[in-house]
Amino acid sequence: MNESQHLSSQFDEDLGRLRTHVLQMGGMVETQISSAVDAYATGEIGSVKSIVDADHKVNELEKAIDDDCAHIIAKRQPAASICAWCWASARL
Repeated sequence: MNESQHLSSQFDEDLGRLRTHVLQMGGMVETQISSAVDAYATGEIGSVKSIVDADHKVNELEKAIDDDCAHIIAKRQPAASICAWCWASARL
């Protein structure tokens, strides 16, 4: 494997990790919204604490996504379209 293929595969891995984090965060937020709607509809106040606790995990994942984006941009200096995708996914 030559150096450009090696760098390209690392770049693909970096983008894959970013994509995985974004999808994971989206799933967590979807679950939170569903739980919040259910709690509101049923008046179940007890479940609100678990929703808030899950929000801390979402915040941590958001920080990881920001770090992934900064790492990709700093290390790889990607094309503008990839840069835009990185920052757009970080702001979801």
